[in-house]
Amino acid sequence: MKRVLVVDDDPEIRKIIGAILEREFQVEGAADGEQALAAFKKSPPDLTLLDMELPDSHGNGLLKTLVKTYPKAVIVMVTGNQSLSAARETIKLGAREYIAKPFAPDHLRSVVRSLL
Repeated sequence: MKRVLVVDDDPEIRKIIGAILEREFQVEGAADGEQALAAFKKSPPDLTLLDMELPDSHGNGLLKTLVKTYPKAVIVMVTGNQSLSAARETIKLGAREYIAKPFAPDHLRSVVRSLL
């Protein structure tokens, strides 16, 4: 079963995403950049859903680190910022997709399925 890492400081968001994806994927959570890096060091996930705003780092900074250290990482940025320029920036930095909150469960599943 493919592993999805959900990096978000909001435990409710991690829980909701887990409930949406748990039938098809093994879902793990990380509350901040430090936990995300530890999860990658242990065993890189098949896909990462990365929140833009984390308590210990900005999502783009963590995105750069992950892409540099794990070039095959599949990362989807998830954020409340719906600006087109923010989406373009994350794609330039190596994210495969950009999902704005709030998102529809079917859209989230569709993005994850298509990337895996």
